[in-house]
Amino acid sequence: MLRGHTLYTAFFSGALILTVVLSAFLFYFVPLPWWGDWLIAINLVTAFYYTLDKLRAIKQGYRVPEKMLLSLGFLGGTPAAFLSMLLLRHKTRKTSYQWQFAVVTVIQLILVYIWLF
Repeated sequence: MLRGHTLYTAFFSGALILTVVLSAFLFYFVPLPWWGDWLIAINLVTAFYYTLDKLRAIKQGYRVPEKMLLSLGFLGGTPAAFLSMLLLRHKTRKTSYQWQFAVVTVIQLILVYIWLF
């Protein structure tokens, strides 16, 4: 049985591998810059993990660690995370998670501003 850090490592490793493979596939078939392919891939993976966590919450199975969901958002999956929270009504009542998600979003906005200007 996986717990704590080991569970996070297992989920995060799988998510990164899935994102890299999907990004490489998109890079080959979709004429976008590498970062566009990455953003599409990370958002698809983020939506998948939010949906998985919602289904596991309903069935009371192993949950996707919150740290994992926030990490995916930080790596570029914030749009999918936000839409998943709204559409699935997932993580919308947990105030501590909402604050952490807001911090991740603000950090991303600052980094994008620095990158662009």
